[in-house]
Amino acid sequence: MTHGTNVGTGPVPVTGDRLRDYARKPLPLALAAALALAASASTAADLDIRAPAGGGVAIKDNAAANMLLRVDGAGPVTIPNLQSAGQKDRVVCFDSASGQLGQCLPGALPAGATGAAGATGATGAAGATGATGFGVAGATGATGATGFGVAGATGATGATGFGVAGATGATGATGVGVAGATGATGATGFGVAGATGATGATGVGVAGATGATGPQYVPACPVAIPTVAIASCSSFSGGGGFASCTYGITADLPITLTGVVVTLGSNSDKYKVGTNATGSQLVSFNTGLGNTPYTAVAFVTTPCGTEFSAPASGVSGICLAAGTVIALSNGTSKLIEDITRDDSLLVWDFDLGRLAASRPLWIKRAETTGRYNLLEFSDGTTLRTINQHRIFNKEAGRFTYPMTGDTPIGTTTFNQHGQEIVLVSKKVVVEDVDYYNVITEHHMNLFADSVLTSCRFNNIYPIAAMTFVKDDRALRTRAEFADIPERFFTGLRLSEQTIDLSEIRWYVGRLLELEATHGTSRPTRFMQCAPASAGGLVPLSQRGRAAGGAQSVERASHRALS
Repeated sequence: MTHGTNVGTGPVPVTGDRLRDYARKPLPLALAAALALAASASTAADLDIRAPAGGGVAIKDNAAANMLLRVDGAGPVTIPNLQSAGQKDRVVCFDSASGQLGQCLPGALPAGATGAAGATGATGAAGATGATGFGVAGATGATGATGFGVAGATGATGATGFGVAGATGATGATGVGVAGATGATGATGFGVAGATGATGATGVGVAGATGATGPQYVPACPVAIPTVAIASCSSFSGGGGFASCTYGITADLPITLTGVVVTLGSNSDKYKVGTNATGSQLVSFNTGLGNTPYTAVAFVTTPCGTEFSAPASGVSGICLAAGTVIALSNGTSKLIEDITRDDSLLVWDFDLGRLAASRPLWIKRAETTGRYNLLEFSDGTTLRTINQHRIFNKEAGRFTYPMTGDTPIGTTTFNQHGQEIVLVSKKVVVEDVDYYNVITEHHMNLFADSVLTSCRFNNIYPIAAMTFVKDDRALRTRAEFADIPERFFTGLRLSEQTIDLSEIRWYVGRLLELEATHGTSRPTRFMQCAPASAGGLVPLSQRGRAAGGAQSVERASHRALS
């Protein structure tokens, strides 16, 4: 404690001996305290209480019987009577940098354990019959015997054309000759009738001239022949060897056949037929080979022949490798192969620009491939993806394929600790590995080995400063997606998507076909990339942090006072 109003020399410390003197003289002590406070108010000086060597500062009740507050000389603060004080409705926290007390920020306190499940309520009344379900397509029928290839040489008989038929040749003149003589008439008798006379000889004359030859048929093909071009060939993010190509057609003639021929990289579908219409359309197929490059050409056939597009390439099946560590919303983590529909995952909310929690919407069953991509980042983090699993790209403002030019070395991404990290290398590793995939409800993203990853459905709007830049687009109605289950309509935010309806139907159909199940309707396995590790739960502090790394951003800068 300081005493006096000496402005020029500053506060005078009251030592342990002087405190004991004042303790025996209450009036001087009160006057000294009043003067000290007056001096503090007039000079803006702090009240300086110094503990004696080896001791501390104690505040007791007026009888000096009970300790109210003690500050140890080394710094610890003790308030003995807190344990018997009345309960209040606020928690006190302190700032980790300054020590200042204050109310706790949201999220500063650790989440408590999940309470016991309540009793099952009474069964409600039966709801109205739901819309017709969206099931997996039945098995493909046996392939017909007729193969498909480049058209052979034209047969002898030409197809019926569009030209005018040639004129009929003139009828040849009737031949002229001398008629044969009539046989003599037999005599009439009473006996058997006589034999018929012999037929007269056929007349002889010159044959009439042959009519003129009609004009030959020439196909009425236009100067502008039909064209076909592939806009893109992509992979299905659920894996399984599925892929698709989008192609466009222009033609003035009737179309008899269109489709896609898979020329390389398939041991299943060799070609798929599209619709006989002009414009753009999508055709999906199964190569039967996950994580395998393929080449395809599109074609269009008219009465004037078949035209082929330039070849286009893609890779079938996009997923993540087993062993990846997935961040949970409670600050712990799990290996991807152990994730279930009951887990709460840490995700990024691009609507509000902050961390959030979400449960899996869809979990893929396990498959195996012979290679994976190894991505390395500036904080030492590594991530293993199967082919082209998307990562967040700050410069592009969307999620992009890491093994393409859309995600060059130097791309900035984001991790679960709120840090921006940079892609420093990427390479292909030839090694057998199991792989999985997951999509989270509404947000569709998650943190895999601390890196923010997702699928194309997360690119609903452009992204700036980790927040969606929304527009005034009209929302699509539930009726448009009546044959798609409700969980995918809401979970993939289909009302906000601009993806073509036929492509969404194909995508959801593949999700249903590849979904993992375990005894019940709930999937049991989750997918993201990384090599398998031996343990179960892995503390976040052991994954993807730089030396002396920052605390996770989902925790406030204040800690609970206990």
